Amino acid sequence: MKQITQYIIFGLALTFFNSCTNEYNLNEEGDMLFLKHKGASMPVLVRGNFQSDIIILMVHGGAGGTSGVHIEDFNGWIEPEYMVAYWDQRHAGSSQGNMSKDDLTLDQFAEDMSLVIGMLKHKYGEDKKVFAVGHSWGVILTTYYLLTQENKLEGAILSNGSHSTEHEYSARIDYVHDFAQEMMDKGIDMPNQITAEGNTFSDLESVVEWTEQNDPIDSWEKLRTLNALVDAVFGYVQETYVRDTSDIPFPISSEEITYNSPYHPWVSSMNQLRIAQLINNPTRENSIQEFYDFTPMMDDIELPISLIWGKYDHIIGPEVAEDYYDVVGTAAEDKELIILEQSGHSGMYRENKKFSESLIQFVEKHR
Repeated sequence: MKQITQYIIFGLALTFFNSCTNEYNLNEEGDMLFLKHKGASMPVLVRGNFQSDIIILMVHGGAGGTSGVHIEDFNGWIEPEYMVAYWDQRHAGSSQGNMSKDDLTLDQFAEDMSLVIGMLKHKYGEDKKVFAVGHSWGVILTTYYLLTQENKLEGAILSNGSHSTEHEYSARIDYVHDFAQEMMDKGIDMPNQITAEGNTFSDLESVVEWTEQNDPIDSWEKLRTLNALVDAVFGYVQETYVRDTSDIPFPISSEEITYNSPYHPWVSSMNQLRIAQLINNPTRENSIQEFYDFTPMMDDIELPISLIWGKYDHIIGPEVAEDYYDVVGTAAEDKELIILEQSGHSGMYRENKKFSESLIQFVEKHR
C-alpha cells in the first residue's frame, strides 16, 4: 500500500512539473465542445483562425485513435489560415460514455460525423464552409459519410486510407513482394524470422514466394500472415526511402499534448484497448474495417476531393489512391492526387509543409 501511494505521489509530481514547464498550454487556446449522442460524449477542440469562414474537421484514424496527435500537424501552417476542429470519435481518444458493441458500426460513426458538422455550423454560423481531413480509418469513415449521409461538406482531403480492401491488400502484397525482392537483389537479409498462422519464414525467398501464391487476400488467415510479413521489409523501407525527421515548424511534444491539452492519455489508452477488443483487433474476425468494397457506389460522390498520399505506406499504398481517383464521381477539374515522395503512412507529419500547402491550395480553390 505504501508503494502504491509513492507511485501516485510521483505521478502527480511529474504531472505538475510537466504542466509548469511546457511551452504551450493547449487548454487555454480555442473552444472545447462536446457532442453527446447515443451514449457517447465526444470532445471537439476548435482552434486556429476564428475570423476565417473555413472550418477544417479532422477525422482521425484508428479506429480508436485520437485527433489530439494532429494538433502538431495543423498548428504551424493551417491553424493560422482556418479554424480547425479536432474531433475524437465515439469510444476513441478522450471520448467517454457507455461502451456498446451495437454502437460501433460504420452507420453510427457516419451519423456522428454528420452531427459534429451540424454542431460546428450551429455554433459558428451556417455560412461556415466545412472541409474534412480524413486519415487512414478516417478515409473509410469520410467516404462512408459521403455515401450515406446528407452531405454538409465543401470538400474532402483524404490521406492514406481506403475505399476497398481488395485494392488495399493488393497494394500491401506488392509492398512486401517488391521490397523483399529489392532487398534480395541488394544482398540484404531478412532481419528476423517471422511466424504467422503456423508458418515460419526464415528468408526473403519464402516471403516472395508466399506473396506470389496468395494474391488475392480473401481470408483472415491470409490477411494475418500478410500483416506479419510486412515486418520483413518495413525497417529497410523506412531507412532507405522515408524521411527520418519532420519539417513541422512548431513541434509540440507528447508531454505537452499529455499535460497541457484536453486530450487525456489514460482515457485514450483505455479506449484503444476497449475498441480493439470489439472492432479493431487483428486476431478477431469482427472488425468493421476488413473485407468491404465501396467501389460500386463511388460514382455517387461528386464533391471536390484531394488525395494526398505517402508513397511508401506499408498499410495502404498509393495504388489505392490511384484507384480512388479513378472511381470517384468527382469531375476531373475538382479532384487531385498528390504523392508525398518521402513519406509512409503519416505524410502529414513527415512532409508537413508540402501537405499543408497542398491542403491550403485545395481549400482556396474550392471554398
